Amino acid sequence: MGAGPGAADPIQSRAWAWQSSTKSQDKKWFCTGSLGVAQRAARRITKLTVQQIEQLDSLGFVWDARLLAWDKGFEHLMAYQKENDHTSVPQSYNSDTGFKLGSWAHNQRKNRKSQGGGKLEPDQIEQLDSMGFAWDVPRFLWNSDFEHLRAYRKENGLTTVPFAYMSHDGFKLGFWVSSQRQACKGRGGGKLEPDQIEQLDSLGFVWDARLFAWDKGFEHLIAYQQEHDHANVPRLYTSDDGFKLGRWVYTQRTARKGQGGRKLEPDKIEQLDSMGFVWSPRCHKPLSE
Repeated sequence: MGAGPGAADPIQSRAWAWQSSTKSQDKKWFCTGSLGVAQRAARRITKLTVQQIEQLDSLGFVWDARLLAWDKGFEHLMAYQKENDHTSVPQSYNSDTGFKLGSWAHNQRKNRKSQGGGKLEPDQIEQLDSMGFAWDVPRFLWNSDFEHLRAYRKENGLTTVPFAYMSHDGFKLGFWVSSQRQACKGRGGGKLEPDQIEQLDSLGFVWDARLFAWDKGFEHLIAYQQEHDHANVPRLYTSDDGFKLGRWVYTQRTARKGQGGRKLEPDKIEQLDSMGFVWSPRCHKPLSE
């Protein structure tokens, strides 16, 4: 059997063999297999003719294998975002096909900082930005948590969240709020940036929960005095909104004596004195309620 056209000429023979291989190879294998690697190398050292390059292009040959790999990762990220509504992929996450999307996303962050031996092109950064890629995962998560507080304030009109409170989706908002107060003081291993403090302030965030609670009690006492013309509240008295004002008043008396594990600051004593607060109820008989 003949060796094919041009068998007498070694150069033509190799060209014929190469052309036959391009027609017989599966497209996917051809673009990414060992023959594909050889063709990329050949083009870099100008061993491919214009005709050969055109033939490869007609098959959709991928000249930049790294770009192909990046596009594959980006497609997986788009699928993840569509399913989860965010791009904060856990580093250990693998797609259903086995693609290590978490590692890929982590590498994009490192490559943008030129820390991973790679480099992101401006158009790749733009593509990732267009889908809200989370470059700073901790900040992304904080912003997500902040939205829970915003929703709570919209629903309840305040930001003093009970410590045990959980949002409808199971998020421990009360614990998070407490953590922000600790972080503002540099405690608990966390730290708040100035813009985060500003965001919380914009919602009327209560940094000192105890002071807020005291002010709330004082406001109830003012309302009681305006209605009854005195501040000698019976110990069992409860306001119309359910606030246990009688207990609060009793707590102020014990706190002034340094009892109950609490202490009453001078400015609070002054505020109470200014409205005729009764420190010794035995000496004052309240009017009938």
